[in-house]
Amino acid sequence: MIRKITILLLSILTYFQSFSQIKAGETALPLNITHWISNVPADKNLKGKFLVIDFWATWCAPCIAGVPHFNEIADHYKQDKRLRFLSLTDENEVKVKKLLSKVTFTTAVVSDTTGKTFDNFGIQFIPFCALVDDRMEVQWAGAAYELTEGMVADFLARKEVVAPPSDDLAVRTTPIYDSLKVAFQAVQNNADIKEYFSVGPLESVPYGASSFYIRPGELYNETRVGINTQQVFAQLMKLSNIQVVLPTAIANSYISYCYKSITKTEASHVLDTLMKNFELKWETRDSLLEVLTLEVTDTTKLLTNLADPQAELSKMSEGDGVVSLENQPLSAMVTPLQEPFPGLVVIKNGERFHSRKFNLTIFTNDLAKLRESLAPMGITAKRDMQKQKVYYLRYK
Repeated sequence: MIRKITILLLSILTYFQSFSQIKAGETALPLNITHWISNVPADKNLKGKFLVIDFWATWCAPCIAGVPHFNEIADHYKQDKRLRFLSLTDENEVKVKKLLSKVTFTTAVVSDTTGKTFDNFGIQFIPFCALVDDRMEVQWAGAAYELTEGMVADFLARKEVVAPPSDDLAVRTTPIYDSLKVAFQAVQNNADIKEYFSVGPLESVPYGASSFYIRPGELYNETRVGINTQQVFAQLMKLSNIQVVLPTAIANSYISYCYKSITKTEASHVLDTLMKNFELKWETRDSLLEVLTLEVTDTTKLLTNLADPQAELSKMSEGDGVVSLENQPLSAMVTPLQEPFPGLVVIKNGERFHSRKFNLTIFTNDLAKLRESLAPMGITAKRDMQKQKVYYLRYK
């Protein structure tokens, strides 16, 4: 399945840097654990153990979506005293325990709030998993959802550990994306480039990385690599995906572009530029659409999910059946809910919280799961049919 992660930062991002995370064949430094949070073993000494370490975070939806798979493998080997399965984050205990009330981990949940272990392993993106043997040598590194019981068996037997071939489109990215990342990053880092716009070729395979560097009134820098074209146009038009109909030739494609400006600093300017690039115009028609209405019904519950007012980073990630928002406005729920619930997504009674930021974890497998996850936040969900405007984009 496609696993996506999108992170919006208020400072320069690391999305398009060359990754230097620890690799098989390298030697790892000892782990620095500041908190043993859940499923704490009687013996916390890790020296001489075979370690299966899953680096994760409460805001990382693909990490959360992968927990059941990681649990299943850990449970299979729970009687093997040579092994330790660790779910390692760099977040504080209070934040982690709040998520543990919603998600079941059977592995030892630990934290290094100093960030030292993340630095030692060169962690720049998650989910990320490493198999470290009793000599602190890395035998395999990848994502926990790629891990199999057979791989762990080979790990313990000191055989070469190889993940089975993946059919995940997000893993099998095309070489063009690598060159685009390098080119776009060079533009981002070049202070002499003040105005820039470039669109890469439309692809049929997604990559799923976005970055935004925004300093109001001074700079607007937006880079996307392998993002669904329909989703991009809908976001820029501030509409639901179902309200935007693209020409057939580009409707099911994935777009990559880099936009940088010190004179045009609004998302609408990016939309205008893309419209001109593809020579598009639009017309509107009224249509009967399915609408998912999210209504704030309990303010007290909602306010228990407020983000830390000192937080500077805003993050959004999506995994299989999970959406995680950190330091985001309520309106940020709209876009990730459009794929699992095709139609128009509307937030009701949320205007009063326009200036507030929240940390929210939403389960999207079906409407029942969505309602169950929204209830502790004081939000209800219902679906019905409503007449709404649909924007048809056509070639000029």
